[in-house]
Amino acid sequence: MKQDRRSFLRLFGASSAAIATVDGIERVSDPTVKPLAPERDNPLKFNPLTSEYFHNMEVTADVLYSCVNIAKNEMRECYNLFSQTIGMQATTPIDTNMVQSNKLPEPNRFCVQRIGFAFSPKTEPGLRSAFCDRYFLNVQIGSKRYWRQPLSFCFGKGEPDRERGFATQADVHMVELEIPLILDMGIFFSAELIGEPIHPCGKLKGWALLGGLHARGLQ
Repeated sequence: MKQDRRSFLRLFGASSAAIATVDGIERVSDPTVKPLAPERDNPLKFNPLTSEYFHNMEVTADVLYSCVNIAKNEMRECYNLFSQTIGMQATTPIDTNMVQSNKLPEPNRFCVQRIGFAFSPKTEPGLRSAFCDRYFLNVQIGSKRYWRQPLSFCFGKGEPDRERGFATQADVHMVELEIPLILDMGIFFSAELIGEPIHPCGKLKGWALLGGLHARGLQ
């Protein structure tokens, strides 16, 4: 996904100016740019959303999640995620925390740092293993694929807490992204499970997970 380099670096509190270290002292080629603070004092290490781009916003750790619920002997080749919202077709906060289909409401922004998939502990282990071997998880921004991995690369076990989602689930494995993905207000995003169905099969339930930092506008 093409992005303006200066805007991207500014998002994380830096700029396109080069930063060099000589004798332990940070120096910048652009005198108008202040060097980052040492790591122990640098808030950017813990909060990459700290910048003027996210002014007047409260930033918290969070997980966006969306459920796939497969009935006995009804597995399909493709499942679309993050399109179902709370209240749609009896969808509850256990199924998803999306309030709009495939995008964040205003004023919200999300920095995706991790991607994962969690199965319900009630799913039969053999079925879970076979499903992981056959399916891929795709994350798309608009019509372009941003990330694709075999499900076996990023799955764990757990169920969302009704109040806090998956944020406190220690046994949910998630893959760290080398470059965080920024979901701005109005940006269309989705996830897909694509693979070869298993027939016959038992019931299966799981959630696609986007973990990171959630910025919400202050009223």
